[in-house]
Amino acid sequence: MRAVTRGFLGPLLALSLVACAPVQFVEDYDPVLDQGLSRYQEDVAGFMAEMAARAGTPAGAYEDTDVQVFYARTDTQLQSFVDRAQALDDDGTCLPANFVGQGIKQVVDESTAFIQASEFGTGQADQVTEVFDSFGDGSDTVGAGNCTVVILKVVQANHEILQLVHEDNDSLPPIVVDILGPTLDQSVRIAIKNEVLKKNRAE
Repeated sequence: MRAVTRGFLGPLLALSLVACAPVQFVEDYDPVLDQGLSRYQEDVAGFMAEMAARAGTPAGAYEDTDVQVFYARTDTQLQSFVDRAQALDDDGTCLPANFVGQGIKQVVDESTAFIQASEFGTGQADQVTEVFDSFGDGSDTVGAGNCTVVILKVVQANHEILQLVHEDNDSLPPIVVDILGPTLDQSVRIAIKNEVLKKNRAE
């Protein structure tokens, strides 16, 4: 197994908002994002369980038609979430001065360093690193866009890592799913928690 799959035990995109102090958000609660993220979370969990059970078979291979359909559909879904968050607050900025910004900046730095040291195929590490680099250098902002946009981009990047690992290994065996599953699920939970906090603030 390649080093990239073993290395995901580290805090790649782990970020918890559960125990943080109240955070002031600029953006309003969006039930479409909240519900959409919950459906995505269930969809991905089911997909990864299926891939673990089908590892080493044609149905679990990256080039399988159903697998390609899944990635095409979820890629589009996540991009629609990002586009929606940008449209709802196009001028927002996620500042490192707040808890969310500090956490995102930390995991972005850790993720970039990890991916650069990993054994992705030629060009693939650069593709994912560009996503993280786009969040900014952290001197004034974590990234262009409100915190909802940045968090969704973290989910999007995590999803892309899943796809790259699947492509690189041509399967998602149980040991890989056991590593990637919680990592991806945690990043989605962060995005959902973001919406819940905004909903509670509004109420």
